[in-house]
Amino acid sequence: MNELKKQEFVKDGFVWTDSVFDVKKCIDLYHEALAYVNVEDMWRSQEDYDREPFVAKTPENPRGGSNPGKGVANLLERCDSRFIEENEVFKNSVESIVGKKYEILLKKFVCGVPSHWIPEWLKARMHASYFDNLNVYLKFPYRDITYFRGIDYHMDIMDRVNEKADIITVYVYLQDVNKDMSPLHVIRRSHRYCRTIFPHFRQNETATTIEFGENKDNCELLDKQILLGKCGSMYIWTALTMHGTQNTKSEGDPRISLRYTIRKNPNNRDHCLIDEFLEKNELVDFRNIKNNTAVILEETKRK
Repeated sequence: MNELKKQEFVKDGFVWTDSVFDVKKCIDLYHEALAYVNVEDMWRSQEDYDREPFVAKTPENPRGGSNPGKGVANLLERCDSRFIEENEVFKNSVESIVGKKYEILLKKFVCGVPSHWIPEWLKARMHASYFDNLNVYLKFPYRDITYFRGIDYHMDIMDRVNEKADIITVYVYLQDVNKDMSPLHVIRRSHRYCRTIFPHFRQNETATTIEFGENKDNCELLDKQILLGKCGSMYIWTALTMHGTQNTKSEGDPRISLRYTIRKNPNNRDHCLIDEFLEKNELVDFRNIKNNTAVILEETKRK
């Protein structure tokens, strides 16, 4: 990563590259994931969901929950993705931010679900409520991919409650992604408002800007980037960078992408770019202030 990109990351909490991976291998990996999908069989019935809406821990699913985990219910771990992880641009970019011997905490497929995949009983409920992650509505054998129908703006630190924010997300497109395929929306410099509570305040959103902040009296106009990209494009953002998607509008091929959650090695004492990002943005001790992840943790304890 060159010096300009490094400065961009520290300032914006986000960087990206044009297509850098073998396109044919990306497409092959895409079709490997798509072949796993069984639209007719993968959905739970309305009766089954209403009987047990939350996914309990079982011997087959010791973590509970309905998303792919590391070593559990994870299709990408059974596929050959070495052409991504051993790619020099991938390695150099990640090392530039979090240092050498970094940890891949999780890698998985994520899939934007076209409306015609969704059963009618679930569509009826969607008219009344906001839905993002759909895995809880899937039968257990099909939860090896994370399926979504739009995702509200959020920080990835939500998945790592009370952990240090020296974590990045690396996102890779396995196909050309246009505006109708639920592309990611990333808000540059939104890490400044990481202490706000979900759902985060926003207004006056356009294709390139959004007013974002704590509330209408404490917000600012920030640049937003819609990630329209070619097959093999790579995007990197911090665990405190707000991002989301809208519903998939295309009824053609779904968007299936790769998401990597990567952390600086706890044994690495070197001062890395992620440390500079946290220091310059006064985010080193962000956990000591009531923020979104603290709220989630408190709610979990009350249940």
